[in-house]
Amino acid sequence: MRPAGIALAALVALPAPFAAAQTAADSCAVSFTAEDADAGLVRAVLDAPCAAGTTVTLFHDALTFQAKLDDVGHLTALLPALSPEALLMASLADGTSAAAVAPVAAGPARTILIGDTMTPAMVKVDDATQLGPDAMFWAGQRTLTVQLDPADCGKTLTATVISVDSALHSRVLPLDLALPACPVPGPLLATLILGD
Repeated sequence: MRPAGIALAALVALPAPFAAAQTAADSCAVSFTAEDADAGLVRAVLDAPCAAGTTVTLFHDALTFQAKLDDVGHLTALLPALSPEALLMASLADGTSAAAVAPVAAGPARTILIGDTMTPAMVKVDDATQLGPDAMFWAGQRTLTVQLDPADCGKTLTATVISVDSALHSRVLPLDLALPACPVPGPLLATLILGD
């Protein structure tokens, strides 16, 4: 039979690896908050230290876009609210997800353009705010100038438009832009007017 003191020493020594693992888990904790940023906008703040430099997908009603966390795992994104109670979700590359809710006051009507085959890189809109690489939004009616490559002639370019009124009610509409057939002598410009 072993002396009681030896058994007790072994039991005291066991929690050390557990404590180290718990400390590592705490340092990898994900924090995700949302708050009213006035004028119909919501501010999302994500901190995920163990996901620094990776891409996160943000969801809010019909709006989905991707953004990159900085080198310490932080992201602040300003986006248009699509409802008075803005529910946001964040999904990290490793499958970790988090949700946040914020009540949002009404603001000016906004339009959101989410690129498909018509990408935001092709579109120039005054006073537009970029949402990741695939989406942008603006307040009020705006003229869009779309610069088209001759290689796209004969194609139909597509995007999704989300229209949000001043009471934060939204509707989703498809946008299709049919291009003329080839040959086209040079770059094409298309002018569209979107917004309430």
